[in-house]
Amino acid sequence: MRFGERSQAESVPQRAPYNVDYNELKNLIKVHTTKDQAIAIPGPDDTRLKRFEEMLFLELSNQHDQVDLFVRSKAGEIGRRLRELPSAIEFRHALITF
Repeated sequence: MRFGERSQAESVPQRAPYNVDYNELKNLIKVHTTKDQAIAIPGPDDTRLKRFEEMLFLELSNQHDQVDLFVRSKAGEIGRRLRELPSAIEFRHALITF
C-alpha cells in the first residue's frame, strides 16, 4: 500500500479534515514537474517557477493551518481537562469517604 493510501486508510474519520493531504501535494508537484512542464534550471526572471513556488507555498501553508488548528484544539481540550481534574478528584474522594 502506498503512503497516501495508507495515510487515508489509517486516519480517524473525525480527524480527516485536519490531515495533511499528501496526495494533493504530490499531485501538485507532479503536474508542475512532468516532462513537458518541467522547470529546468531557473533563470533570474523565471515566472513559471515563481508561480509554481507561490502555489506550492500557499498549499503547504493551508495544509499547515489545518494541522495547526487540530493541534491547538486538542491542546485546549487537554488544558481544560487538566484544570478540571482537581475538582473531579475531590468529588470522587468525597463520594468514597461519605
